[in-house]
Amino acid sequence: MKQLSLVACYGVKTTPLAGLLLRCRESIQQSPLRPFFRPYALEQIHGTVVGMECLDAEGALINANLLARTGQRTAMRFDPLLATLDRHLPLSIRFGGFAAGATPFLSAGRTPYERTFQVQWSSRRCTLIGWPHRGGDFVSHRALHALRDELERVCGIAHKYPDDNDFFMVLGTLELPENLAWAASDELEHTAAMLETQIRDLLSAEPFELVISRSDVRIVAYEDVTLCPDSTTAFELRPDTVTEEWFQQIRR
Repeated sequence: MKQLSLVACYGVKTTPLAGLLLRCRESIQQSPLRPFFRPYALEQIHGTVVGMECLDAEGALINANLLARTGQRTAMRFDPLLATLDRHLPLSIRFGGFAAGATPFLSAGRTPYERTFQVQWSSRRCTLIGWPHRGGDFVSHRALHALRDELERVCGIAHKYPDDNDFFMVLGTLELPENLAWAASDELEHTAAMLETQIRDLLSAEPFELVISRSDVRIVAYEDVTLCPDSTTAFELRPDTVTEEWFQQIRR
């Protein structure tokens, strides 16, 4: 069976968002990392709002993230889903605009400048991260975390990472040969660090604003966690379809 996730900006992108993603992708492809970079198709790049990965138990869909975190088998509740989203959307997300060394907040223990773009060597992913804000205030109202928290409390749908306010997009992955020499690997990490600085500085000088409304959010039924378009189906959120029976059906 397919798995489920609630995501934003999957599929066709607006022209401004496509421009941001392509600029970042082209910077990677023009760097020495190009031979190893495997870019995602533009339509599969997305931000996860909350994971809905689940398992079946006596006809109910049990949230896999809550099970892993608490050991409790919590059935997801779909009736309040749309109303919960509507209480929190739209969200204003900013990518960039943070000076090196500035600490208006921390993300995974790092500054927003550092986290805005990363070549994550351990997972081999190239990532872009933005954060919700209200009038430039990123601290008083952690809007994405608040949405994820309410989805967990009201709907039994838990995000994989607790206390997470990041809007996280993967641009592609690095595919390195298994027999890569240590010296070559060390040189590539140095190259990746220079690329990170280049893209972080670009985003610091030219921040990008993304507004996420309910029309930008989709339920996806997927086989590949990268949401490869060939094996992923995206569904609009409509009051007449968001039921447990519907969610059971689209997983088949």
